[in-house]
Amino acid sequence: MEPLEFGKFVVQILQALSEHLSFFTVCKKGYGVIKCRWGHPIKWRNKARVYWKWPIMDTFDKVDMRKRYIQLNAHSFHSSQMKTSIIPYNIIIDVQVEYQVINPLVIYDEYGFKEEEEALTSYVNNTVQEILSNILMQYGSELDYNTLILELKNKRKEYHKCPLKKERIKAFDNPFSKWYKRLFKICPKEVNTDECISILNIVVTSFDKNISLRTTI
Repeated sequence: MEPLEFGKFVVQILQALSEHLSFFTVCKKGYGVIKCRWGHPIKWRNKARVYWKWPIMDTFDKVDMRKRYIQLNAHSFHSSQMKTSIIPYNIIIDVQVEYQVINPLVIYDEYGFKEEEEALTSYVNNTVQEILSNILMQYGSELDYNTLILELKNKRKEYHKCPLKKERIKAFDNPFSKWYKRLFKICPKEVNTDECISILNIVVTSFDKNISLRTTI
């Protein structure tokens, strides 16, 4: 092993030991911390402050809850308005989506931690693609740019979620723990992906006969 690689390895070991042996962690603004006990998530908080824990048995995972962006593949469709055009053309739609995590437990399942970025982007991509596909199927050749924008505005409202308040956050404590439910006879809220991610804006860019249009929804 090269000296530089060995040095990085040592640093990683020391960081892991420090995380397991420390009594606290710091949550920065725009982030959420998930306390795990023996690797199992038991609660999460998003207030910027210091959070305490038991060494060894407790660890913290940190999740970025700031606004993020994803660029989706272009869609192309024909409009009935094209029948009067001398040169046939397609309306090509590019979509940029702004989204935000409002419950970081979305990156967990009942078996523990899963890939964060994959879980988030997969949900946003599938949701927006489904919305666009349904609009295209509903209107067919009668669809025009203005109708598309109006439909997207109405649909976006369904996926725009408000950040959770302290009372609702506590309702997710021990979200995957069956013994917790039996012991305290309390049923924590289920973690549903569509309640954990908020779609804030959809930016549509249309190239219609070489004329560029840009609309933020």
